[in-house]
Amino acid sequence: DDLSWAQPNLDERDWLKTEPSRERVLPVEPHQWTRCRLDLRQLARTGPAFLQIEKFSAWQVFVDGEQIGAFGDMETGRYWMDLVQRRAIPQRIVDRGVVLVALRETQRGLLPIRYSAHVDPISAGAERTLVDETGLGAVAGFSNRLLQFICYGFIGTAGIFLLILSGVDRSRRDLFWLAVVCLGM
Repeated sequence: DDLSWAQPNLDERDWLKTEPSRERVLPVEPHQWTRCRLDLRQLARTGPAFLQIEKFSAWQVFVDGEQIGAFGDMETGRYWMDLVQRRAIPQRIVDRGVVLVALRETQRGLLPIRYSAHVDPISAGAERTLVDETGLGAVAGFSNRLLQFICYGFIGTAGIFLLILSGVDRSRRDLFWLAVVCLGM
């Protein structure tokens, strides 16, 4: 772990080119670095640009070596559940065009977890666009699981109904155990 890794001129030939696969066990190091280049030239003409980070970790984010934001406690690794965070990119940095984003995060040996399969872990854009994309990602994630929610809702309702019936007729222990199975799902 070295803060000089946030600098854009770092020799990164020995770094992995992509995030590790889910099957790969990450080393139990206190910090992990992710670096990527973003082309902000089109954003430079549209107004204030923001960087959006979506990670299950405490982190610090640097753009061209300058820290523009942090989330959680880097020493303890603690963070709160407001996982989608946006930080303004200073206009003088946006005007540079292609920039290097370096994310230093406290992993504490956890496998990479994605909050939303529809939103990239690091993205840039106008704040309203990023908010809208995050909302659309949440709706898409919910609609993909709608049948699952309906089925489990039906099973849970049946479990409560069976539990009430078993209370009315205490001789029907089978209703009680079926209720327990339904509610245990």
